Amino acid sequence: TLQITPNNPAVDIDQEFYRKFTGLKSQNPSLKTMLSIGGWVDSNINDKYSRMVSTSENIQTFVDSVLRMMSDYGFDGLDVDWEYPRTDADKIGFSNLLAALKKAFAPFNYVLSAAVSPLPADLGFDIPAIEASVDFINLMTYDLHGPWEPETADHHAPLRKRSWETADNNVEYSVDYWIENGLSANKINLGLPLYGHSWKLSSDVAVPPAPASGAGTPGPFTNVEGYMGYFEICLAVQNEGWQVVQDPDQLTGPYALSNTNVVNWIGFDDVAMLTTKSNFILSRGLGGAMVWEISLDDFRGS
Repeated sequence: TLQITPNNPAVDIDQEFYRKFTGLKSQNPSLKTMLSIGGWVDSNINDKYSRMVSTSENIQTFVDSVLRMMSDYGFDGLDVDWEYPRTDADKIGFSNLLAALKKAFAPFNYVLSAAVSPLPADLGFDIPAIEASVDFINLMTYDLHGPWEPETADHHAPLRKRSWETADNNVEYSVDYWIENGLSANKINLGLPLYGHSWKLSSDVAVPPAPASGAGTPGPFTNVEGYMGYFEICLAVQNEGWQVVQDPDQLTGPYALSNTNVVNWIGFDDVAMLTTKSNFILSRGLGGAMVWEISLDDFRGS
């Protein structure tokens, strides 16, 4: 239909999750509650996003549906998380979509943001056009490494380049890239991960880049190979004796090692690294931070 639709109508509509979420403004009147569309799974089901931005009529159909949903449920803005526009046509269409949303949102003072790739060189982003339309971007500075690189265990959100690296694949480079190509620093919300990626080590070497033999054991609750929420990492350290190793230079967050015969290695950001990244945000004059995602945090403070 090329219209915005709830991800889970039974929860979002029937159980009134949308209204409960926007209702938080009754406790904090200055709070802004935003709807997000996209994400990795929805963006890659088929070519619907490419079709949606392919004509001005299709864009208008989508924009009109967004305005209805925002009004019906009391949202204050929209985050567009298309992962990712790739072709030249996508690039133009994505820019046209953001421009149309900006124009439609203006009478209502709605907020418009986009969740974008940290390393967009080969993707369909017209950065000056994005700058002209959005209030801010959510820069997804994580998943820079993962079990899709099965033979090498490494931190998935390094802050800065390490001496042994040949590629510029880190948070600092990503921020510099977006700024140098036309985005205002104060429109960048830096993405902070509340999860880690894991591997099974294939040797006694644990310092990255560590030889590995595929994805690590799933967390007990998230249940995805090569992935654990921060709360699961805390439980593993606290209850299973996983050893935490810090980077003395704070170029990356720590990694933790299981005390099993086949060692599981997981890299993650802890409180110390999030503090370091927060200071980086302040030092570079960025707009702020965002986290992916809140349910993965150490919500019991353990």
